[in-house]
Amino acid sequence: MYKSIVYHLFNNSVKYSNFQGFIKISVDYQQARESRDAGDEPLGFLVTTISDSGSGIDQATMRKICQTLVEGRDRSRYTLGSGIKTAHELCEWMNGGLVIFSEPDQGCVVKFKVAASHKATSIFKSGKNSTMRVDLH
Repeated sequence: MYKSIVYHLFNNSVKYSNFQGFIKISVDYQQARESRDAGDEPLGFLVTTISDSGSGIDQATMRKICQTLVEGRDRSRYTLGSGIKTAHELCEWMNGGLVIFSEPDQGCVVKFKVAASHKATSIFKSGKNSTMRVDLH
């Protein structure tokens, strides 16, 4: 499911960014608070941020974007707006959440947090954080 969230959000960044822009993805590990049940090892969270230099989202659209399908327009056509809604629902299924920071013509930053698997927890505890920048020219 994590890959699907990244796919939907990255796809939106590509659709709404011009060819002179950028997309940046960073993934960090956040340690969970201590478990309430004695003996349970607390897992952490993957905190992923996807930022772009795209067209941005106006405030009216921001208020409803995770609740319903919102019609948008990318470089060449009208779109249905299902990417962010789908990513938001997947985050909730993974005991996480999603927040969006954006203004028209200022790009977009989407940050989401989901519970980490045991494998992801061990990778990040070894100090392997990850950042990638894609220039679109």
